[in-house]
Formats: sequence, C-alpha cells, structure tokens
Amino acid sequence: MAYLLLGGAVACAVHAHKPRTAGRFTHTMRSRSRGIVNKHTAHKLAAHMVDLLTVLSQALSAGLSLAQAFEMAAHEMPDPMGRELKDLMARVKVGCPLEEALGEWASRRPLEDLRILADAVLVLKKTGGNLVETFARMAVTIRERTKVQGRIRVLTAQGVAQGVVLCAMPLVLGCALYAIAPEYVAPLIATAPGRKMMCVGVIMEVLGAWWMKTIVTIRV
Repeated sequence: MAYLLLGGAVACAVHAHKPRTAGRFTHTMRSRSRGIVNKHTAHKLAAHMVDLLTVLSQALSAGLSLAQAFEMAAHEMPDPMGRELKDLMARVKVGCPLEEALGEWASRRPLEDLRILADAVLVLKKTGGNLVETFARMAVTIRERTKVQGRIRVLTAQGVAQGVVLCAMPLVLGCALYAIAPEYVAPLIATAPGRKMMCVGVIMEVLGAWWMKTIVTIRV
C-alpha cells in the first residue's frame, strides 16, 4: 500500500511539473526563433542601407521634405526595408515626431548604420546641417566598408579553412586510430592518466580554436 501511495505521489509530481517544463521549453524556442528572425531581418536591412540613403539623398535634392523623402523610400524600397519604413511613417502620421520614431526604430533593430542614421537626423535637424551631403557621404562610406569586408573575407578564407582542418584533425585521427587499433586508444579512456590527458587536449583544442578565430576575425 505504501508503494502505491508513493508511486501515485511521484506520478502527480511529474504531471504537475510537465506543464511548467513544456512552457519553459516553448518560451525558450520562441525566444530563439525570434532572435534568429531578428538577426536575419537585420542582415537584410543592412544590405538595403546604401539604397535607402541614396533614395533619401536624391529625394531631398529634388526639394522634398525629410518626411516626404522617407514616405517615398517606403514605397520604393523592397521588403523588409519597405515594410519597416511604412511602419515608421505610420507612427509619424499619428503624431509621433520623425526623430523620435527613428530613434525607436534604431533601438528596436540592432543595426549600427541605422543608429547612425537616426543620430545624424536628430543632430542635423537641431543644428541645421546639410542632410543631402550627410546621406550621400554615409552611403559612400557604407559601400566602401562593404567592399573592404568582402576583401577581408576572401583573404581570411584560407586561414578559416586551415583552422577548421586543424581543429577537426585530432578527432578524425583519434576515431580512425580507434577503428584500426582500439588497443592503442583504450588506455586514454580506461585509465585515469589517459582521461586527464584527454581533458588537457580538449582544453588546448578549444583555446587553439578561439585563438585562430581571433586572428582571422577583423572588424571594419
């Protein structure tokens, strides 16, 4: 009887814990999915920043106001930039100042170029600077930076490939040696000194991978 009561209590505890576990798992997966989607959207927005700045500069040169320039860009730019600009102008139409809407947009999207655009509009609206020249220079700067980043990726591709090969080589050779002559690999698994050596090897492998990644990663 005692075993039945204990079993029932355990079952109740498991069933009571299941919804919490499922809820946490669902929340974690949704958060990760939103993070992946936001990162993907940010990459697409970054790819359209040069076109956006060019359209804004040309619209301002034609005599349009800043709000009209953003409105025109919202209809001409492809998604997701066009959708983001339409949401921006929807906030402006209901009474939100353009500078404030740009600041909220920049804080919502983790994109450095977008933050610089919002700061430039805020500063130049207060000081009375030339937005046409500012947008044109920003477009040229982003375009040149993209070219430099492409050259860096080409030049560091060989280093990345070498790092991947060097990191994978110990694991591949260890598996091959274990398949060919397992008696030579068995002491690394079955004995305490062997396990310590494997731990040291794994730590050195991780440090080496981090070091090589640091060498080939160049920020512009």
